[in-house]
Amino acid sequence: MEDEFDRMRRHDAQPDIGSDLELYMPSMLRLNPRIPHYYGDAVRKCFLLIACGLIFLAPVSGGYLPGLLPFTIAGAVILVCLAALTNPKKQWVMVANSLVAAAGLIFSEMIALLAYASDEVVLFLAHQFMALVFLFALYFSMKTVRAMMLGTIGRRGRPSEVMDQDKQARLRHIRSFTDSGD
Repeated sequence: MEDEFDRMRRHDAQPDIGSDLELYMPSMLRLNPRIPHYYGDAVRKCFLLIACGLIFLAPVSGGYLPGLLPFTIAGAVILVCLAALTNPKKQWVMVANSLVAAAGLIFSEMIALLAYASDEVVLFLAHQFMALVFLFALYFSMKTVRAMMLGTIGRRGRPSEVMDQDKQARLRHIRSFTDSGD
């Protein structure tokens, strides 16, 4: 088993502070990716939080808007299914996550505005909170879709590795002028 001394020697005598911080922060609260450029875990946490909120609010919102009760329960089921399917190898799941997050953001915000107009403060605050969580889910899922399209999932590359060939050629051309002037 590796001790602190071996770990410090391997990392050029710098203590491994990150591993100590992970001991104090529950894994459910961490949003930073363990796999570079993959934010599916954050999307999963957002979707599960919203699904719990939808199920918790179903009895209250069912009385306020009774026609939406089946859609609320179906929405929670869809969110849980997408959360379970989310993984760094399937781009279609992350695209579906993005579409569902966008639709959920619009839907939650519309319900929040209806509740606000009807002076239903608790429903307004709950759906406003869910709209904000959907906003984060949309952001993180789109970041992951972009990384999947660029092929950078799991890679910790420099920005020059992600640039297209034309930009790299222009950069080399500019550097050739600046390096020769020394």
